[in-house]
Amino acid sequence: MGTSLINTKPKDTYTGLLKTGDNTALSGTLKTLSDGAGNDLPMQASTSAVNFTSKVSANRLVEGFTSVAASGTQIVLTVSSTPSYVVTGSGGQIIKLPDATTLDNGTTFYFNNNQSSGAITVNNNSNTLVASIPSGGDTIITLLSNSIAAGTWERHELAPSNVSWSTNTFDYPGSITSATWNGVSIADNRIASAATWNAKQDAIITANRQTASYTLVSGDANKLVEMNVASANNLTVPASVFSAGQQLLLSQYGAGQTTIVAGAGMTIRSNGAKLKLSAQYSGATLVFISASEAYLFGDISL
Repeated sequence: MGTSLINTKPKDTYTGLLKTGDNTALSGTLKTLSDGAGNDLPMQASTSAVNFTSKVSANRLVEGFTSVAASGTQIVLTVSSTPSYVVTGSGGQIIKLPDATTLDNGTTFYFNNNQSSGAITVNNNSNTLVASIPSGGDTIITLLSNSIAAGTWERHELAPSNVSWSTNTFDYPGSITSATWNGVSIADNRIASAATWNAKQDAIITANRQTASYTLVSGDANKLVEMNVASANNLTVPASVFSAGQQLLLSQYGAGQTTIVAGAGMTIRSNGAKLKLSAQYSGATLVFISASEAYLFGDISL
């Protein structure tokens, strides 16, 4: 609680008052404020703005906030509009940003689309689209240049409420569009299911080159196993390692002929019981019917 001025004389309180540094009235131009002793404060003021020139500490700063139900009427923002909007209801809402020349560069607006359906369409002051925010979306829009009324605006998306993540997981129950994975574009622009995702990744063949006889492991599923061996060699297919629907590509990269060998409990079905790759650079495919049975077809021989 401050000290009371009751029963004090003006001359005794002069040094404690706040005033403009030049002792003139406030105008449209920012002026530095000072105390009665002439000590400048880290604060400027005009008839329309207050500017702090140093660090400001506060326990609680509350920005203006507006909640509005979606309607067919465009909302036109001005320099005096609140910076944070949430749109409820449904059907969509168009919002026009203020004349950028009336704003400072770095001014931000926050839009939260809480509609059950319908987008928030945010246009600049010339009615050119800046952002289309789908239901459930959150977007921050920042003014980069106020040189013209339309301004130059930049948008950044925030994670909607139905997204969650941790150190090694990411969960989003909706559809992902225009995605890439490890730098490879997913061409159909939509991940409809885990099966679709896996199919896209399985289309990228990874090679596993071996230099001696080899027994397949679960990690070889949907890969190319190359046998780069100078002499005759075996490629063993174990039982209970792969599941129905999985497949492998096989190739004889080296001069030594590769024989496909069924492990204990495993059955390999091939035309004429052929189980050898025919020659150097021959290839074949294993397709698993079950964990203990697989087809072998390709450039194979007895």
